[in-house]
Parts: sequence; structure tokens; C-alpha cells
Amino acid sequence: MDDNAHDAGHGAALLRAAAWAGRPLRRRTRMRGWKRVWPLAVGLAAACAAIVTISDVAVQGTQRTHQLSVVISDASSTSSDRCAPDEYAGTFFDGATVRVEDAAGAALATATLGRPSADGDRGCSWTMSFDGVPESSGYVLKVTSTGTPPREYSFEYSPDRLETLDWLVRVSVIA
Repeated sequence: MDDNAHDAGHGAALLRAAAWAGRPLRRRTRMRGWKRVWPLAVGLAAACAAIVTISDVAVQGTQRTHQLSVVISDASSTSSDRCAPDEYAGTFFDGATVRVEDAAGAALATATLGRPSADGDRGCSWTMSFDGVPESSGYVLKVTSTGTPPREYSFEYSPDRLETLDWLVRVSVIA
């Protein structure tokens, strides 16, 4: 018996079995044209929409941050000064705050000046580092003292300027 005859006999047996079970036998038909492609097109469109949505959430959810280092120096000090903390008691620098703000004026980081140190030819200085400073269209560095009289020094920086400074800002103020 050849293979085709065997297959025909096998097919007839299936038809008899289906009829015996009381169920109609479904014939497989081949989808043609658009009927064949539309499930693939719908699935592909849904996958693309999911990828775009996930990537938008991922991009918006991650924000680049920076480490900003700030060096505040006493403009009236010299390299030969001792920079002892008792020399600064009661001056502008005693308890002054350093605040980093974004372009809208929201505080990004704050620190209080502690002990001064000798900084080579810049005289006495205070160094601090602010981790996690988020992206902004502009930045303002404020050095404020509530002493008598209260004073505030303000310095503005663009992100490009901070990038050229390697996120290291040096400012000198007068006590």
C-alpha cells in the first residue's frame, strides 16, 4: 500500500470517529491575504506601543545628577594666615550657610560652614561637596550669614559653565 492510500484510509477513519462521537469535524482552511497577516500586524503594533511606553517611563524616571564641590574663601585672608576657628568667631563666616538652588529657586542642597583651612595662595577657605545635585536649566549658589549685619552673596551658573569648571566652584567673599 502506498503512502497516499494509507493517508486516505486514515482520513476516513478520522471522519468515522468524529461522526461516532457526535461532533462535527472542523476542516482546516488556509487563511488568505489580509486574514493571514492581521493577527501579526495587531501583535506587532501592540508590542511597539508597549516598548514606547516603557522607554518613556524609563527616560522620565531617571534624572542625571552631579557632584558639586564648592570652595568658599575669605577674600581678606592671605596665605600666611593661620586660619584658626577662633579668628573667625563672630564674623560673617561663623555659621554662614551655603545653599545651592535650581533655576526656579528651589533648594537642592544646603551646608553650614565649619572649620576653615589654609588653601595655599587663596588664604583661608571652606570646602564642601554636594552629592546628587539634579539637572536644572540654571543654578544659584548663595552664601548667607545671619550675623550683624546679615549679608548674602549670590552667584549664578549655567549647566554649561559648571561643566567647564568640572563641577568645582571657587568663590571669594569678604567678611
